[in-house]
Amino acid sequence: MTPERSDPQVLKAICEQGYALHRAGRFDEAERCYDRVLKRNPKHFAALHLLGVVRVQTGRAEQAVELLRRAAKINPDDPAVQDNLGAALCETGRPEAALANHERALALKPDFADAHYNRGVALDRLKRPEEALASYDAAIAQAPGHVRAHHNRGTALDILGRTQEALASYDRAIALKPDYAEAFANRGQVLGDLGRLGEALASFNAAITLDPGFAYARACKSLVLLRTGQFEAGWREYEWRKANWDAAKRLDPGRAWSGEGELAGKRLFLHCEQGLGDSLQCARYVPLLADRGAEITLYTQSSLVSLLGASLPGVSVAAEGGPPPDFDFHCSLMSLPLAFETRLETIPPPLRLRSGERRPKFADRFGPKSRPRIGLAWSGNPTHVNDRNRSIAFDRLAPLLGEEIEWIALQNEIRPRDSAAFAASGRVTFLGDALNDFADTAALVEQMDLVITVDTSLAHLAGSLGKPTWILLPFAPDWRWLLDRADSPWYPTARLFRQPAIGDWDSVIAEVQAALRSTVGCSA
Repeated sequence: MTPERSDPQVLKAICEQGYALHRAGRFDEAERCYDRVLKRNPKHFAALHLLGVVRVQTGRAEQAVELLRRAAKINPDDPAVQDNLGAALCETGRPEAALANHERALALKPDFADAHYNRGVALDRLKRPEEALASYDAAIAQAPGHVRAHHNRGTALDILGRTQEALASYDRAIALKPDYAEAFANRGQVLGDLGRLGEALASFNAAITLDPGFAYARACKSLVLLRTGQFEAGWREYEWRKANWDAAKRLDPGRAWSGEGELAGKRLFLHCEQGLGDSLQCARYVPLLADRGAEITLYTQSSLVSLLGASLPGVSVAAEGGPPPDFDFHCSLMSLPLAFETRLETIPPPLRLRSGERRPKFADRFGPKSRPRIGLAWSGNPTHVNDRNRSIAFDRLAPLLGEEIEWIALQNEIRPRDSAAFAASGRVTFLGDALNDFADTAALVEQMDLVITVDTSLAHLAGSLGKPTWILLPFAPDWRWLLDRADSPWYPTARLFRQPAIGDWDSVIAEVQAALRSTVGCSA
């Protein structure tokens, strides 16, 4: 190595050339410059740091972590390298470690806007939205034009249920960056939550105009179209949800079935993709495929295997997760409405579920019936993206829990937040330990006169069993319940009770109470 080649000024010039290319988005050329420097001096701080940043920006965060750690070892008091190391750690799924690096950066430089922002991102990943919001506010205080902080502030506010404030943050982000497609898409989501569906569609369309391949925006748009009954366009756009499927879900696109072609004698592989309710809702299409002569294998959630196996004679039903069977064609359950060109007036009846051999399990559990027996579910999957809107705290059900009704809990667990109120009530029988899968739950539901449930898989189960089912819906309902109607074309025995305003469960409970008194003939 000659003195000229390792001259610090020469290496600095090469690094500066790389940084200019880096800022211009010419990442490959920038990397080559940084690599040239590191070949001559493997401990060159700036080259290690900047090459690490490039690796984060080009999706190679694990490599970035190693480079940035080497840089931080050389100069641990550089706030930028601490912050960028935190960002790389966050991208590799280590937000707790990332948080420590961002806080180290802020200890070194308290007015570091990007470090406040990146700290907020780590806190978001740790599901600490209130702290994340404070970090985004701190970033904006230091840099009022920090567009990503305004955007992420909107996301944190939305998670916290502060919807109007979230909308204002997205609007500010768009004002700062009019071509911010992600902000338009998230703005559309918030507008949908506020019931401003025309504006929501316009916002999604703006995102799609900026980025025609933006799968998230197109999938979100599809849900508004479906919620408003625009099924023809809605089902087509809904296929964009598949763009973000991981490789394990991807099957040969050349053998995807979308409604065309002869199925007689063909092996058709159907697979679930989302929640239990989605699988129950779209299981109605399976007998129609069998009627066309298809040899069907259905992979579904393990808790549905017994129930659907008993309800779909001639169909091979197995738990998801294993290698796919041999098939001629494949289709996701949630793509069947598109394949059948489903419109509001052509929705098939629900699959009539059969609990089969499980039915006797609960037949003698309750003894002679002297009062109406009503099944109750007030909370669903706590990890569901919309859980905060669709589940109800148990204590808000108090007006319903009168002695004139025999209440049976249909859910298999009581959340910690509800345990004290549930125990104090003493009015609802809990059989959760006896519910091992949905065949058990179906057998329990069959003993009910009526089911009252929030929007969970229980609604689909009860509706498919043909039970009178009252479904309690948030102000912004899921697409399948449509708008401004008390019935459902998906489940003829369902009756819908809707929030008149965001979070107003009290009005819903009052309406249900009145309906119990007039319909069931009891005093709640």
